[in-house]
Amino acid sequence: MDIQNKIQREIKFRAWDFEEKRFYYFTMRDILHRVNLREILPEPTNNPDAQEWTGLHDKNGKEIYEGDIVLDHYGADPQRKWQVVYENAQFQIQTNYLMCYLHTADCLEVIGNIYSTPDLLEAK
Repeated sequence: MDIQNKIQREIKFRAWDFEEKRFYYFTMRDILHRVNLREILPEPTNNPDAQEWTGLHDKNGKEIYEGDIVLDHYGADPQRKWQVVYENAQFQIQTNYLMCYLHTADCLEVIGNIYSTPDLLEAK
């Protein structure tokens, strides 16, 4: 049996290219079926690491990746901004004072990421 058929959700990644200032997207299937990631990523990539897709979509249907900055439209204090991180074997959202397990994204909206729009997380 193909290992990809055993995976419950498609495992996707993206890698930021600092020179081109853009993401390159690839899947676990790409990695399993290609010996050389240079077929997917340009050279030189200058990527510190790959960021994984959480398996969730925001309220507009956009995929949420670790490293994304999301706007929280829920609760008494809507418009809070969170960074999506992968820590302790789970996806979480974090601010300067709180870490929460990311299990639903119905009220979240991706508004940027830590590479192209890091200023979104700066305090006002």
